[in-house]
Amino acid sequence: MCWYKAHLYNVNLEDNKRKASSIPSENDPISTLEILIGIPDESMKIKHPSLFIAATKDYITSPEMSKSYLDRFGTQVTTVEFDTGHWVHHQRPKEVNEAIDKWLLSAGIVG
Repeated sequence: MCWYKAHLYNVNLEDNKRKASSIPSENDPISTLEILIGIPDESMKIKHPSLFIAATKDYITSPEMSKSYLDRFGTQVTTVEFDTGHWVHHQRPKEVNEAIDKWLLSAGIVG
């Protein structure tokens, strides 16, 4: 939640501008992350089973945008979509818990 607040009030604006000015325009967003925060692409790969719960009516982070990152960085990602806004777990708590339980069982994480 603090990230949202910092972003809203431009807490890091000057730092971000300074760092962004050093990024060549041909860089994609993920390589840009490497430049901004110093984490190589390979280190950002998720190498374990992962569950992504997507909200189809999320106007803050669209499922399509998130999936493009997951496709690049997740090797074993299961996606479950809900017809909700950004706060899926508040709008559909029972269904989200059921999806998590089902995924944990199917991924062999619990038995």
